[in-house]
Amino acid sequence: MPPLILLGKEVKKPNKPEIPYLTNVALGITGPTELCLVLGVATGDYSIADASSGEYTWRLEDPDGNTSTIAKGGASSVGTVQIRYTVTGTYQLILEERSTPSASPNTTSITIEVNPGPAIVLRPDYLLCGEDIPTLQVMDPSDPDLGKYEITWARDEEFLTIVHQGVGAAGNELTPTEEGYYFVKLSPTVSSSACVSTSATYVGPPVDFQFVQDKDEVCEGESVKIGLDTPINGEWWYRKQGDSDKISLGSSYAITLGSSQFTEPGMFEIGFIANDQNSSCPSERITTVRQKEGPKLETVDLVQPSVCGANDGSFKITVVKDLISLRVAELNLDLGPQSAGAQITIPDLEAGVYTIEAANIECGGNFFHALNLSAAPDETEIEAFKEECVLNGINLGRVEITFPNGNVTGDYRILSGNSGISTYGTLTNGNFITEDLPGGIYFFDFEYENDECHPLIETFRIDRRRDVPFSLPEVIEICDTYELSLQTGLSLNFELTQPDGTKVTASTGESFLLEEEGQYSLYIAPVDPDGDYCPVIREFTVDKLDYEVAFDYEIIAENCLGDQIWGAVMQNLAVEDAIFRWYNGSGEIVGRSQEFRPTAFGEVYQLTVQPKATASCLIAPLEIPYNLPVLSVPAELSYEEECELFIINLEVSQNADQVTWVEWILFMEDGSAVELGEGADLYEISDERIGIYEAILYRDKQSGDRCEIARVNRQIEERTLTPRPDLDDSYPFCSKGDGLPSIDPGEYETYTWRYLTGDVVVGTDSTFRPTQTGNYELTVLTVEGCIYEEEFRVYDVCDIDYVFPNAMILGDPERDFRITVSEGISEAELYIINSNGELIHQDVETEISFHTPILNWDGTVDGKRVPQGTYAIVLILKNPAYGLEEKVTGSFLVLE
Repeated sequence: MPPLILLGKEVKKPNKPEIPYLTNVALGITGPTELCLVLGVATGDYSIADASSGEYTWRLEDPDGNTSTIAKGGASSVGTVQIRYTVTGTYQLILEERSTPSASPNTTSITIEVNPGPAIVLRPDYLLCGEDIPTLQVMDPSDPDLGKYEITWARDEEFLTIVHQGVGAAGNELTPTEEGYYFVKLSPTVSSSACVSTSATYVGPPVDFQFVQDKDEVCEGESVKIGLDTPINGEWWYRKQGDSDKISLGSSYAITLGSSQFTEPGMFEIGFIANDQNSSCPSERITTVRQKEGPKLETVDLVQPSVCGANDGSFKITVVKDLISLRVAELNLDLGPQSAGAQITIPDLEAGVYTIEAANIECGGNFFHALNLSAAPDETEIEAFKEECVLNGINLGRVEITFPNGNVTGDYRILSGNSGISTYGTLTNGNFITEDLPGGIYFFDFEYENDECHPLIETFRIDRRRDVPFSLPEVIEICDTYELSLQTGLSLNFELTQPDGTKVTASTGESFLLEEEGQYSLYIAPVDPDGDYCPVIREFTVDKLDYEVAFDYEIIAENCLGDQIWGAVMQNLAVEDAIFRWYNGSGEIVGRSQEFRPTAFGEVYQLTVQPKATASCLIAPLEIPYNLPVLSVPAELSYEEECELFIINLEVSQNADQVTWVEWILFMEDGSAVELGEGADLYEISDERIGIYEAILYRDKQSGDRCEIARVNRQIEERTLTPRPDLDDSYPFCSKGDGLPSIDPGEYETYTWRYLTGDVVVGTDSTFRPTQTGNYELTVLTVEGCIYEEEFRVYDVCDIDYVFPNAMILGDPERDFRITVSEGISEAELYIINSNGELIHQDVETEISFHTPILNWDGTVDGKRVPQGTYAIVLILKNPAYGLEEKVTGSFLVLE
């Protein structure tokens, strides 16, 4: 899979130049501080270190001193920002942090140097059109800055497999040697520069297919079958590696090659050029087959036998290349391994054909040496007949051998010099031999019965008739229908038997429409039945995909500035079984993997997905517009009062449909923040508190999550409507007099005072003086028409009550001396006197809470415990505001 840029990381990507920059971590900002313009743009990602929950504002000051706001919002939305620079110079990146909208900002900044970078012209994809290999250029050769860079080309993004390197023009160009990704790195020759740029491209044909071959290496006489994993018809060719001329093998779906093509040891290239009606660029791929070198030796007569039956002949074997074994079959003579240059004499031989079996480390083979009499009689007439065609069988020719001098008796051998087939037989008192043999070169050796004499050893040739060289895949996978092309260099007739038994015919250059699944049979015959080719039957199966090739795309990564990474999504096709193509608006291939990063806003890209090893499916490309998202919207807050509530309204004047989520926060006067709520359509909230109300607006990212696109606030400092009555929780009442003031809640239109016990209205005046204890409720109507209700409690401040213990235990804090007094007592004085009339302890309390013990004493004086016994107390309880004072006396017991 090709490398892609992932948001938040800096990695290489084939279709976008990248630059690794110096990264600075200073004063709460992390990001590059030295960048270079590539293709007129430099991009830096900057992040907030140790972000808080406050509001952040990014500002950029350009080289001319002009300042612009880059982004504003919370850390979740603007914690990382991407800044694109298009002008060289010195920039200041400023980050402001506010804990609340009204707080003074904490400001920090870093300096960024943007320098000129290389003007990279390398495209993301180059087409291989046959042998028209493109020359890759990373920079324009006329660029005056070309000499400032050392250029390194590699086959991997780690630059471990370097294929070319040089400074300036010496490294600028690369002619690729094979299909695939190529990576390039531009390193400034000035050591002080930190701008190292990288880019990448893919070089390949427009149509994807792979070779399927049964062998990579063959020995002499062996053959190799080569087909494709995809049913494509096209032109085949071969040549010896290093040769420039191609030798055509015609059009077919597959080919078989052997000794007719592999005429010598070495590496042979076999190429296939696909027929693609949708592209003017031919898709060509090349595979190789190595013809292994077989054993090499030479033989020569030394002495020909003198007469029939004599064993005085001999021949010599000269070894040309090292052999691991050497044997003369008829003599059962094993000569073992032999080194190149060895000469071996085989003596004491009678006339005949001798089979020499030899092998080197790679291949083995048979050689024949015909050792004739010194005056061998020519006693045979041989006539060879061309092969006759056998449909889907072995084509056989015939040889007829006649002894014109009369009947003879003896044994004969017909030995193949290249087909590997040998025939043995006996002729008894006859003069005619006939044998059916495949095409090839043969030796005929005859040995008489009585005198064991061999007449002249003859050679003859049976001409071949080859099967029509038109091959098909055994299985053709199709989506719906498929045009089976009948392109070939021969004049042929075709008859197709379909799965239902019906037959259709066609000729070379035409095609059959395959529509049904099942078993097909194709009869192929040459137009000239007497030519060099024989008819064949090719059987194949058509399988239809049992699913529709359905695909879509998803946005798998996205940042808040609109940069995205797309991914193809297949419903019923595995990634490893799919062929991906991404095209730009001009129809150029810009991506070949499942993932793709678009680079041009406003462009409409296309995606196609085809199943591998399947006939091309007629699938409409998916069009994908790449538009710049809405990065901000104009928004403002307004409010109105409604009785005791503030109604805060959010208004978005443009692109309101982009707002998919709203969060509300209230910043209180004490600096605390209160989350008020969030929701998809929360354009209005209500609250009774004064402070700064803030709304944060988000849009949904297509890949999930949200981006902040606005943040607005409104401060509410005071109320303009009549407020709610500000009543105390409780008020005093004196059962011993009427000197207490009335309760005055303020100015309202109407008043209703209600005694809650029995729900009795006890007054409608603007003030109220209670006459009994209990719970009350006040209901008022404001001039604005608001109705407020407040409850309060009335207690009897003149009904003084108190509680103190009759004993205490020294050292027990849970059972010390303490006093509880009734509500309304604001001051209390305590005096403790011993049995001798001495004042040993006194205390005063002026901070008294209802039901809370006061005047606690642990029974010590000057840190020492008092003796056990009875002690007198004097307690004075007061409320000067109401003129109350009461003196209480008593006693209690101190125990240990």
